[in-house]
Amino acid sequence: MQGSATRRAMIFLVIWLGLPAAALAQSTHGAIVGSASDPSQAAVPGLSVTITNTGTNISRTVTTNPQGYYEALSLVPGTYLVTAELTGFAPFKRDGIVVESRITVRIDITLALGQIEGQVVEVVATTPVIETETAALSDRRTARQIEAMPMLATGTLFPFVTTMPGACRWWARREARSSRSTARGPARARSCSTA
Repeated sequence: MQGSATRRAMIFLVIWLGLPAAALAQSTHGAIVGSASDPSQAAVPGLSVTITNTGTNISRTVTTNPQGYYEALSLVPGTYLVTAELTGFAPFKRDGIVVESRITVRIDITLALGQIEGQVVEVVATTPVIETETAALSDRRTARQIEAMPMLATGTLFPFVTTMPGACRWWARREARSSRSTARGPARARSCSTA
């Protein structure tokens, strides 16, 4: 009886300690990261990088480390403006950066030498479609796309979830007296989505 109580206590402890990690995995924030370099491709430490949400006009300023790397984490999804300034270099500006939920966007900064009064280096480019900062698989759908999907007359979103990249569905086959059944239970089948 004591072994059973110990086992329950251990299971409770594992679940209790695992809850904060599960809660952190549910973040809806994005990030902007990158590195700063001069025209000779040397790292630029101490560069002041300002990230501004153009929808709310809320700014955050970060500084590059000795390797020229910067990161702005926990950004609310939206459109951002990245500016950078350092004495001896022309100011840098890049607008229209779209940060989505749980996506890390890489914006590398290349500074031009000299600081002429009023000169700003403005980069006009689109945000990359492929996320290269993490190995995460994700899929985005609008509410209209989800509503238009056939749900196999179940009325649940389970069939939709199994179409996402990397999602697997396990089910037990009900085969009484099957040679594939083992002492541990019936044979199991697996179906995975790769697209």
